[in-house]
Amino acid sequence: MSTIPVKTLKDALSKARNVGLVEEAFSLEGCDFVIRNLRPAEYAAVMQDCAELEELAYLNHYQMSHLARAIVEIDGVDLRGVTIVQVDERTKMELHQYLLDNVISTWSKEFLYTAFRKFGDVVELAERKAREGVTFILPDETDSEKYRRLLTEAKSVEGELPDTLVKAILDEVGFASKSSQQELQSVEQSGLAEFAKEQMAELAEAEVETPAEEEPEPAPEPEAPKRVIRDPHATLQAAIAKRQQPQQAGPAPVVEPPPASQLPAAEVSTRAALIAALEREEETLEIDARAPAKPDPKHVRVDGPPSAGINPRYRAPR
Repeated sequence: MSTIPVKTLKDALSKARNVGLVEEAFSLEGCDFVIRNLRPAEYAAVMQDCAELEELAYLNHYQMSHLARAIVEIDGVDLRGVTIVQVDERTKMELHQYLLDNVISTWSKEFLYTAFRKFGDVVELAERKAREGVTFILPDETDSEKYRRLLTEAKSVEGELPDTLVKAILDEVGFASKSSQQELQSVEQSGLAEFAKEQMAELAEAEVETPAEEEPEPAPEPEAPKRVIRDPHATLQAAIAKRQQPQQAGPAPVVEPPPASQLPAAEVSTRAALIAALEREEETLEIDARAPAKPDPKHVRVDGPPSAGINPRYRAPR
């Protein structure tokens, strides 16, 4: 087992003492202060001093206790390395307790809050200084985790602050809307009006693009039957041949009459009149054939008594 002299160890570790302690000077109402961040034992002592306090008393004593241990110089008086204050010949007090009872407890709430905010700056500077020149393989937290942590902390504190202060803070960081309630209502109404206009425009475009229903075309009127113009000479010859043709099976031979242009005018007019008469007779015969035959009442034989009255021709059977 090897040994090392104390002097050699002190010389080697002189740079390692008080590593990470950062001092910050500031002035409040003409009084100069220098504060530093705390050591772990001092943080533990602060928590022990505030253990039995509640709510507002806890908050006030929490801030005062940090400042009592962080002050290392007041208006040019160096307090670095001082731990005990000789009050009189018989009384001695710890430095932080003396500052707490005789100096910090006399400050106003606003002065105390401002000095404690400056202590927060010192802590931030100490964290930055501790990270300088150090490369971490595994970061403490990712950007998303840091963002989530900060938002969660801000949300937890938001309920303890008045709404006006919350809005002012959000305005400072650019998160709050600077529009009034009337402006919001007008924007909402204008947005609804624009939306209604867009809907009406879309409906109008749809009506223009959609073709109107075509009216059904009227049904064509039935054409009148065409009148067939017959050659009177041919009709006459066909009627004469039909009357003179004997009744026999098979179709009758078709006799083609000579064209009307080859006949004299007198014969043509006579034949035309004859053809017209034959056509009227043929139509009458066709109508009579289609109509049922009606019995002649004069030749009807009555075998029974009349339905009404007495028939003078009736003779009762013997």
